[in-house]
Amino acid sequence: MTERWSDLDGHRVLVVDDNEDTRNVLATMLEAHGATVSTAASVADARLALAGPLPDVLITDLAMPIEDGFGLLEYCRQHSDGNLQGLPILALTAYGGQQAQDRVLAAGFDAYLAKPVEPLEVGRVVRELALKNSSSTR
Repeated sequence: MTERWSDLDGHRVLVVDDNEDTRNVLATMLEAHGATVSTAASVADARLALAGPLPDVLITDLAMPIEDGFGLLEYCRQHSDGNLQGLPILALTAYGGQQAQDRVLAAGFDAYLAKPVEPLEVGRVVRELALKNSSSTR
């Protein structure tokens, strides 16, 4: 049974993860359901990508070398561009459990998923964040 998240059509997603396989799997999955996906292997690469047209949703791994997903969150939330400040950000982490989720959401992420992620759950969360973003005045 194949479900299509047609509401991802036309939405732009930036996937940030130091693991190439994870980036590719997420990108392929989201593209198959209509999203336009760009990827970055680091926070530095993500900053460069965010200097161009902004995505509708940012997905970031939390545990990355040099600078982690929390650093990327801080960069976005403290940026002078109000659109970047309000960008919906989904955190992906290998750390599960309520304590990890509470920490991530308290830091200011819009959503949290523990790895390994379920494709339908990723699609559902990205869709919700994209729709929320498109209905806001960012």
